[in-house]
Amino acid sequence: MKKKYITKTLFLTALLYAVLGYSQSNGTGIHTTSPNADADLELGSTNKGFLPNRVALTSTTAAAPLSGHVLGMLVYNTATAGTAPNNVEPGYYYNNGTQWIKFNTGSGGTASTPWYGVDDKKQASSNSEHIYTMGNLGIGTNDPKAALHVDGAMIVGGSFASLETPCTNPGEIRFTGQYFLGCGYHPSFTGAVWIRLDN
Repeated sequence: MKKKYITKTLFLTALLYAVLGYSQSNGTGIHTTSPNADADLELGSTNKGFLPNRVALTSTTAAAPLSGHVLGMLVYNTATAGTAPNNVEPGYYYNNGTQWIKFNTGSGGTASTPWYGVDDKKQASSNSEHIYTMGNLGIGTNDPKAALHVDGAMIVGGSFASLETPCTNPGEIRFTGQYFLGCGYHPSFTGAVWIRLDN
């Protein structure tokens, strides 16, 4: 009995070393006999999926439930938690070494987008949404000094039938094709109206 046990142990040990040696040099295949040489692991089934770890993240900035941020880590988050803009919702996330980033699952937005929808305060997923960001926005610069910092030419469009008509967004600027109009207050009118800015 002891000899038989030793024989089995030696056989399993040799088999394990053979598998590990093959996988280290040629990659490992599951449901495939010819794994790609550039892959450590290739799954070859045509009627099964890949099921990654499912965890409950708490926010994009917190590593939990992991002990720390790990570059390249992939998980499926099951929780809806946190406060915008660092909130998380169910879906695939990967870690860039400092935070979790959601994979793009919408029709227009990206997982790492800084834009959030006005209606639901979640990451924008459509190009027809009204969106916002809490940081400064730079166009043509990677170091914006104000809420909107444009480094380059800017075209402002829009047209109006007449001046001094009511407007709803004080501070808004439009160009009629001939002159600039600003939505603001004038002592001659009650409430905000369109005022010609070059007068």
